[in-house]
Amino acid sequence: AIGLEYSYLLSTQLSSQRTYYEEKLESVTLQLSNLTNQLQNLANEKTVEKKVEKFVEKSERLERELNEEKELTKSLLSKQEYLQTQLEERDNKIKDLEEQVRDLMFFFSAQDKMAENPELAGGNVVIPENNGGN
Repeated sequence: AIGLEYSYLLSTQLSSQRTYYEEKLESVTLQLSNLTNQLQNLANEKTVEKKVEKFVEKSERLERELNEEKELTKSLLSKQEYLQTQLEERDNKIKDLEEQVRDLMFFFSAQDKMAENPELAGGNVVIPENNGGN
């Protein structure tokens, strides 16, 4: 009888311990699963953070390049305006010089004609002054 009671008590205790440890194992397995999920989420967050960081760096680099391009464009436009002004001034000077050459050619032509024609000897050639717009 004592052996039977001892066997029954041992069986009950072992069954109780088995149930306890199975529940404990289930709890630890669940915690491990949760921690694994959290770790995966953190890894994903780190990956996302790295991607965001790369995009921010790329954005900053592109913004710097854009500003450099804007400065270059501004400088080129300024240079173009300066060169356009210089070109207009030279065109005006060329036009003025062409008018002077035309006037001189007319004068020399008239002088030659006067020298060839004795009737015109002693006459004067008057060239009116250019009034800027004429």
